[in-house]
Amino acid sequence: MAGPVELPGPQLPWPAARRPLSVVAFANSVATLQLPVRQDRAEGTYVEVLCDLLAAEGVPAVPHLESRWFEFLHRAMRAYEERVRVHAPDVLVVQFGLNEYQPWLVPVWLIRHLMVQNQASTRTARAYRAKVAPHAWRVVRGFRRRASPVVGLRTWQVTPQRFAGHLTRLIRNVRYEARPLVLVLDLDEPAGLIEHFLPGMAARHAVYQRVIAGVVAEFDDPEVRLVRVSEITRALGPDALPDSMHYAPQTHRVVGEALAAEVLAWLRARGPAAH
Repeated sequence: MAGPVELPGPQLPWPAARRPLSVVAFANSVATLQLPVRQDRAEGTYVEVLCDLLAAEGVPAVPHLESRWFEFLHRAMRAYEERVRVHAPDVLVVQFGLNEYQPWLVPVWLIRHLMVQNQASTRTARAYRAKVAPHAWRVVRGFRRRASPVVGLRTWQVTPQRFAGHLTRLIRNVRYEARPLVLVLDLDEPAGLIEHFLPGMAARHAVYQRVIAGVVAEFDDPEVRLVRVSEITRALGPDALPDSMHYAPQTHRVVGEALAAEVLAWLRARGPAAH
């Protein structure tokens, strides 16, 4: 029988003969989109960067990017079995909250409908998307901009309490089933286009930041960690978030490096006996 494969790089407590790490990013579109779009495959999303860096350290890893456009945690949890459990994660990266903490001013289905692009296939649908939908979106966007400072903190697309409940359920379930390292990303600070079209988001951001930090703290578990990506994007400056929401390729790179540091520290702390 052949011996274990020798892997390059510094040796970590994850034997080469064992299966690769399963790394799952369970998230909204921030984990997927890159602005501007990647010009080269080397410009990976942060979960791709994370797995590349783990491989460079001698830890094989398989990325699973379970990220959806305009996604909400409570909706994503309906597909928990297909998007999380099926991958038996060793590392779970969680990034939600951007859509939830916005004010509820018009039905979410309407926002999703008007923001959809490149989906029309028939002549009628293409005409609708080219001429009707953009006008309707400008009307809705203008209404939201005027109404946002008026409603203050009275409405949410998902209330902080409900979001906290779903985040707690996600972490509790996955820790019970697979015992992965859970890395919960906080929310990038609202600025630019977000603050322009939804004035008053800073106060909402502060509430959700406390909720996310509080849920992580409640577990009091060294393998459930808060990763303050907001500090990373703040340090990188305005170019980190070209549309105020999604990451530039370089931002994905830096966030991936921060996540890799967390995973490598976790592996070293576990020691060879844990595997």
